Amino acid sequence: MRLGILTQPLHTNYGGLIQAWALQHVLMEMGHDTWIIQREFKRLKDFPVCKRLMTSSKRFFLGLLNIDRNLRPSSTQLEVIRKNTSAFVENRIHPKTPYIYTDIALKRYIQNSSFEGYVVGSDQVWRPKYSPNIDNYFLDFVENDIKIKRISYAASLGVDVWEFDERDTKTVQRLAPKFNLITVREVSAIELLREKAGVDAKIVVDPTLLIKKELYEDLVKNPTCPLRPSSGNLFCYVLDSNPIVNQVIENCTKDTLFRPFYCNSNRKLRVKGDEKYLDECVMPPVEQWIKSFIDAKMVITDSFHGTVFSIIFNKPFWVVVNKERGSSRFLSLLKIFDLEDRMISLDSTPDWNTPINWDKVNNRRELFANESYSLLSESLI
Repeated sequence: MRLGILTQPLHTNYGGLIQAWALQHVLMEMGHDTWIIQREFKRLKDFPVCKRLMTSSKRFFLGLLNIDRNLRPSSTQLEVIRKNTSAFVENRIHPKTPYIYTDIALKRYIQNSSFEGYVVGSDQVWRPKYSPNIDNYFLDFVENDIKIKRISYAASLGVDVWEFDERDTKTVQRLAPKFNLITVREVSAIELLREKAGVDAKIVVDPTLLIKKELYEDLVKNPTCPLRPSSGNLFCYVLDSNPIVNQVIENCTKDTLFRPFYCNSNRKLRVKGDEKYLDECVMPPVEQWIKSFIDAKMVITDSFHGTVFSIIFNKPFWVVVNKERGSSRFLSLLKIFDLEDRMISLDSTPDWNTPINWDKVNNRRELFANESYSLLSESLI
């Protein structure tokens, strides 16, 4: 079957990148001709009024939007910042469509394609503020085509509250029942979709958990960009650095004598003048991120996929949950493996040496992965 995957834009988020690769890999392994649909956020020039304003007075327009242009990298600077992650997308994730920025362009592309079905997922594709157009992620562009197969795989709402406004809720109520199969990543999503949209969903594992760890090790052995040695043994994969997370890391290093290391850029463009340090703003390769889990003796993370890859590589880990990013995803994931006790806060005083029964975890992973794989495979017959 010729399938299109609709996922989040593929930029510098390691979890988003590797889950897209994993889902495409699995679907192609099943024998499907699978394309990533590169749906992007609209550019300013895609708005006619904005384009005129930008031409007449760029400074004035940015002021209207309350944007400090020194905090927004230019397209040229973004190319540099993303050069390593873009290399992964270019060399590992294919086939894929051209970049698609508008609804009109999406519909035009779909009209000229021969897709027989669509898979929406994974990651927080059903969180309105994270998606370029939430309607697209409920497949509004093929709403009236009854022959099209519609699947969501491990779609996530991100949080355990309904973030859709009245207009978007009506859209979901109209489009979600047209899906042949809805699967999600968290239990709370099952309840919300049933209550708010009147549809039933099933829980599955993230697509990254469908892949054997040896395939990830192969990516590291054959990287798309040069890798560097890890500089420590306590991998700290933190998406939102804050005093609480920093204190947890400090407490851990004091108690364990592990040396913390990170996988991120050395600097971010924040104020005018930082452009001269652009080379320090480059994100490390995706394979460097995977290698960090392989090299670590322990992991501290506030990331869903940081948790997933700790499990994949059987690394002792601790999760500091960022409630703004959503805790339900972590709870559902950790409950599958009976690892809820790995969630900590600043008030926690964990025994860093608390062991994990990896035999039990690995057996559960294999069981749930096989069930999820079969569900996805059978839905596409």
